[in-house]
Amino acid sequence: MLLVTILIGALLLVPVYPETHRLGYNPNYDVWYFVPPTPIENLTPGVMRAYFEHNKKGGICFKDHVYIFCKTGVKIE
Repeated sequence: MLLVTILIGALLLVPVYPETHRLGYNPNYDVWYFVPPTPIENLTPGVMRAYFEHNKKGGICFKDHVYIFCKTGVKIE
């Protein structure tokens, strides 16, 4: 039982790296960025417009090279 407790504790210490990145924008410098940091890919005017329209409603995320709405998972065209 002690061994199981130690193994579970060790597994909980392993960091989990999410595959989804949240899109952010800094208007002071007109800079787009991801949280956690990663290079920006395929940022289109449609994605920028969706960001400003839905930023307070859950935001825009990037997963598997596709921009999606974070809350619903719906792809942004």
